[in-house]
Amino acid sequence: MRMKSLSTTAAFLLLPALGWAQQTPPLPPAQPPPLTAPADIVGVRQQGHVDAGFRASSGSGDNARFNRFRDLREGPFVGGFRMTRETGGWFFLGEADNVGYRDQRFAGTAESIGRFKASFEWDQIPLFISGDTRSLQRNLGGGILDVDDAVQQAIQARTLTLADAMAGATAFDMRSRRHVAAFDMTYTASRDVDLRLQVKNTGRNGYHLQNFALATSPGGFTQELGIPIDDRTTDIRLGVEWANTRGLLSAGINASYFENGIPTVQFDNPQRFTDISAGASKGLAVTWPSNSLVSFVAAGAYKLPARTRATANISIGRANQNEPLVAPTINTALVAPPLARTTAEAAANVVSMVYGLNSRPAENLWLNARYRYYDYANNTQHFETTKIVGDWALGTTPWENEPLSVRRHTLDLDASFTPMRYAVLGVGYTREAARRSFRIFEDTADDIFRVTADSTGNQYFTVRLAYERSTRDGSNFDGHLLEEVAEQPDMRHFDIANLKRDRATAILTLTPAAWMSLNGSMGTGDYNYEDSGFGLRDNTNRTY
Repeated sequence: MRMKSLSTTAAFLLLPALGWAQQTPPLPPAQPPPLTAPADIVGVRQQGHVDAGFRASSGSGDNARFNRFRDLREGPFVGGFRMTRETGGWFFLGEADNVGYRDQRFAGTAESIGRFKASFEWDQIPLFISGDTRSLQRNLGGGILDVDDAVQQAIQARTLTLADAMAGATAFDMRSRRHVAAFDMTYTASRDVDLRLQVKNTGRNGYHLQNFALATSPGGFTQELGIPIDDRTTDIRLGVEWANTRGLLSAGINASYFENGIPTVQFDNPQRFTDISAGASKGLAVTWPSNSLVSFVAAGAYKLPARTRATANISIGRANQNEPLVAPTINTALVAPPLARTTAEAAANVVSMVYGLNSRPAENLWLNARYRYYDYANNTQHFETTKIVGDWALGTTPWENEPLSVRRHTLDLDASFTPMRYAVLGVGYTREAARRSFRIFEDTADDIFRVTADSTGNQYFTVRLAYERSTRDGSNFDGHLLEEVAEQPDMRHFDIANLKRDRATAILTLTPAAWMSLNGSMGTGDYNYEDSGFGLRDNTNRTY
């Protein structure tokens, strides 16, 4: 096929060229005739190949580990298929791998040169967890794992041991599979404008392993179960892009949707058939709930005078999750406390912005400024309920949700100066101010000053020196939050406590020859948490 395609293409290119040469008057001997065909003659090139065979294997070992993320079963297979076709204005590519197997893949690309381009890919990714799994739990569908009633009753009556029951369980293959479909399309509406669409859909089904604890009185036990999964994630990006020699601008919508077909998993307790206040016959676990996030995004850049460039990125979105709330317990021997509402009614507004300005007003001077703003405003309504202890006891203390919100401002200013060849001096300042809800310090602010000296570009040595001085100050301290979790009132958590820090680093690289380099580094740091009565109060470190 390859030889025939190439020969046909060569014939199409050759014949018009000969005809054109015959119609052209002969040129003087000193000037050779042109060897190229005119621009309006377009050839067609196509080629393809198929890699097929028969796979046979023998031996012993862990088949699941050998085929963990692939499928190498015996039998006929199409290992690879490729086909391309190209003309003066179009290009097409189609390909497939491992057709008919669990790790098969199909892809294609079509392009109208300079006008339109689209690509598609569908990929399967298997996960072979175990080939000899045994479990008393039977998957009845809908996230319900059931143990035979007779087995439960016998184990509860102690006429059958759990080990004997497991010995009679049937072994099965525990697997899962991920399906990924992706589509990408770009349409060039004009010289400066592109329209783009991206869609990606990822589905998962099968099983994954998870540990669950069932608290019974007296004692308890933990069992590892194969939890059924059936979820799907869809990501969509739609946007328009404009660009020319002065700047660029893009705007669009990003959307992500997660759908979980099995939001809860109910599993039987093999040791109990009836509910009692000191032990449940069933357990209930909550998996990831279905949710969505939709954002409007925009980005831009523009060239200013004096070799200056301004950039901006803005994203404004909203996250939603309104799945049904799960009862605190399914133990019928306990009276479950009422829920404040039937669904989560969880929502958050998310705003993210980044603005930048970089400039080189002189040959040896660089200036950079960046401001970042992030606001995660959690609008989930507050509620509280009575705590449940392990599905076998009703607690006495209340439990309440903590809808976390974060607002953060970050400013970075940097300047570097090159007074001479191979030497760069730099200064910088960063301020990060953050406000977080449900924290002992509601507000924190970090101020960081830095000085750097670098010598790069020399083929024999490189030196980098840096010194940094920073302070962190917290405000709106709430000591009651520490008391609620039974911590010392003077306790301060090191990641948010007031801090003074000095840090210096040095890196040296020597290259005496092209085949050898010597590298050395050293650093020192002093951390002082002077307002912390308990916890980490100071730290001094030296590194070489």
